[in-house]
Amino acid sequence: MFHCKKCGFPIRKKYYYSSGLCSRCYFEKIDKQVLSWEKKRTTIKQVETQSTSVIEKIVSILFGLISWGIFLLLLGGFFYFLIFGINLQSPVPDAQTLTENPKEIILNYTLDSQDHAFTGIAYKGVNDYLASLPREIFYRVFPPSEKDFLIRDLNNYTQREYLYPLVNAINALDIPNYKKVRVAVSLVQNIPYDWSGFNKNIRGNKYPYEVLYTNTGLCGEKSELLAYLLRELGYGVAIFEFKKENHQAVGIKCPLQGSYKNSGYCFIETTQPTKIGNSNESYVGVGQLTSTPSLIEISDGLSYDQIYGD
Repeated sequence: MFHCKKCGFPIRKKYYYSSGLCSRCYFEKIDKQVLSWEKKRTTIKQVETQSTSVIEKIVSILFGLISWGIFLLLLGGFFYFLIFGINLQSPVPDAQTLTENPKEIILNYTLDSQDHAFTGIAYKGVNDYLASLPREIFYRVFPPSEKDFLIRDLNNYTQREYLYPLVNAINALDIPNYKKVRVAVSLVQNIPYDWSGFNKNIRGNKYPYEVLYTNTGLCGEKSELLAYLLRELGYGVAIFEFKKENHQAVGIKCPLQGSYKNSGYCFIETTQPTKIGNSNESYVGVGQLTSTPSLIEISDGLSYDQIYGD
């Protein structure tokens, strides 16, 4: 006869379990173990469920953010198109096409009463590419300003690469900076006026590089070329637009007391050789300027302080 280790109940040998328990205590112990295992399994499942729930929430939040990002991007693109429109341009040809049919150009200028000239190469390929670009700026709500057209013409990346040699040649001259300004001014003033374009009433259609290549230009076209050169030389530049006379001239940043109509910019005519600051001549196709122009500022930079001479 044996006794249960837990309850002390007498039990026969055949009902005595190796654990020293009677059948009742033994199965109570088993039930407790089973319950413990079930609790552990339940806890593990809860942890797994919570982990899955957290992951699902994170994925849901990320998906929501991505969806909103795409939506806002599309919405922004829609409004950009609605307001500014899309400017379609011809694809830029490769370098071989751009440099087809090179020709020598001679650019004359006068400095200190002495005649000089730059000799360089201009490419028909570049000229033809620029000539193929649309002159319009397409829009949906707000029409482009005159400045928008000017900046587009001055900032053309392809043109910039092929105008650089001229800017570099002017910068390489061993003369003071203010004389480099005079070189650029004289160089543009000595490019012949485009009487053909004037008679056909084709105004302001050429990019600055086209003026160099064709060696002709109207007032607006030549003014853009000079504005480009002065900007690249580091000076503050603007355009004077005379709507009444349908004329444009360049303004270079200078002391207020010597500036044109107290604008902070000195007047430069580009259609004929005149001194910087002289606005009292009778100009090609225009006569004398009597109206007050609008000022279109292109860039800030150095001030031309030699308005009263050396």
